[in-house]
Amino acid sequence: MAYDLTLEGVVVKELPMSDNDKLLTIITSKKGKKTVLAKGIKAINSKRSAGAHLFCYSDFCFVKRDERLWLDAIEVKDTFTGLADDLEAVALASYFCEVANEVCVEESDESGMLRLLLNSLYALANLKTKPKWMIKGAFELQAMCIQGFLPNFDTCALCGAEIKTSQKNLLFELMHGGFVCDKCSSAETFELSKDGHAIGADTYEAVKYICKASQNRMLAFRLADSARKEFSQICEQYLTVQTEKRFKTLDYYVKNFDFQ
Repeated sequence: MAYDLTLEGVVVKELPMSDNDKLLTIITSKKGKKTVLAKGIKAINSKRSAGAHLFCYSDFCFVKRDERLWLDAIEVKDTFTGLADDLEAVALASYFCEVANEVCVEESDESGMLRLLLNSLYALANLKTKPKWMIKGAFELQAMCIQGFLPNFDTCALCGAEIKTSQKNLLFELMHGGFVCDKCSSAETFELSKDGHAIGADTYEAVKYICKASQNRMLAFRLADSARKEFSQICEQYLTVQTEKRFKTLDYYVKNFDFQ
């Protein structure tokens, strides 16, 4: 059958509307965030129900009737079944979806965020040797870079002087999205803001690597055990500071799984 519009995307939110209907929020590459009513999707004989769940990656096919687009079919590509037996992975995947739902907008090119979401869900479901703190931190930093918040690693956020990893202090001002040089940080009038952190050289290098790496290489970094908690806190706080939002799914993850 020929469809009037087909959108590749991932379901990041589902809301029951009636006994048989659902409201789906989908991140697509062509149309950004799209909210669609899936009528009859919960019916026993519905052929579309398999793709109408959180995390499902599918082609969503629409037909035009009475000048409106209606969801007619869902052709499933991946349901990330590897998440099913791992509650921590499900919690992180839910967090990734909530972030995508928050930062993506309608009628925009969200191909970067869709690709990041797919790569991160795949890693959680299939790359069992990759630690979850690594996947989480990489997602958080790359998500902010895609949204235009690439930290400035080269020059001081206050005076513009060159930043060197050999300097005495590495101070990351999260709200300014950059680092502070030794000269500025040693000034009598300098005061680190509530969104600023002193970090180690290992954390600095890991953050810099992720922000500048391609998505297919974003997990190819190493970090000493002693720096992992610092790294995770910096990545998480950078996202929450830049989005100015506290995510319920993140609160759940931190309470139940973070560094247990």
